[in-house]
Amino acid sequence: MTTSAGLVDPARFWTRGMLGLALIVAALAVLPAGCAPGSRAQKSTNRDLARALDGSSGREMSGFSLVKLLVPAKAGARKEALEGVLARGLATRADSTLSANGFTLLRCKADQLPQIVEAFGGTWTIERIWLGTPYAWTELSTVPVARGMPIFVAGKIARTEEALIDLDMRAWCFPTIDSAMARVELRLIENLNSLDGIAIDPSAVRAKSRSVRDGEATIELATDEMLLILETPPAESAGEDGDGPLVPIPPTLATLLLDAAPLNDRVTLLVIAPSFGDMLPPANGTPGAQNATPGAQNAASGASEP
Repeated sequence: MTTSAGLVDPARFWTRGMLGLALIVAALAVLPAGCAPGSRAQKSTNRDLARALDGSSGREMSGFSLVKLLVPAKAGARKEALEGVLARGLATRADSTLSANGFTLLRCKADQLPQIVEAFGGTWTIERIWLGTPYAWTELSTVPVARGMPIFVAGKIARTEEALIDLDMRAWCFPTIDSAMARVELRLIENLNSLDGIAIDPSAVRAKSRSVRDGEATIELATDEMLLILETPPAESAGEDGDGPLVPIPPTLATLLLDAAPLNDRVTLLVIAPSFGDMLPPANGTPGAQNATPGAQNAASGASEP
């Protein structure tokens, strides 16, 4: 992990911890009836995805939706699903240095999203957050790590300090000669707790923020595209003699940030869905057609369930 980038008020660590607890409660609250952790729940349909992408916010303005999906966690099945999605041409990789920290970024057409989600085993919940246009860095996910915890960072095992790790995003839409595009920037940030000297004053505790090595990505999306952020399915290593039990390897930052705890049988898949508002010309000359979210239109047209 690399260069220092400033100081943050330590009070936000307690506040963000409480917000994290609130988000867990909110996630449980949106589970469908009968969807207690570990239970067999009814999966959301393609039309549910369409509704999530076509929420009341953002229909008449440019901006971005963050859609959080929960898919089955079994690594082997996710690996096969990812290979199948790429082989069928449902999505393409968006290359970035984030891959060294366990992230897979996929670029997909909006109308392919239901098929991709189904390939990963479907989702039990859909949480949509309207971000507007996040010109400033905005947290997508945050996780605390303990001092001395082994973790893969930039492809190497490291021991962490006590810190909060953030996955942040900033993004905006911009017009082109004949259409529009969206630019999405991602970064990983480490917020360290430290004490400046010996003091009894709690204000002496400071959070030093610094960027994470191989922790940035810049992606541009067309009007019919979305960005998927998921964990690269982890491998498991066997004992030294090759016949022993499987030995868990240290987690990557993606493993920690996209964990769906307390739902241990699922992991989080993030979807960044741009909306272009009145940047686009009316479709087929129909007034107001430009105000519909392109992702929602395409997802709905690809829906197979009623």
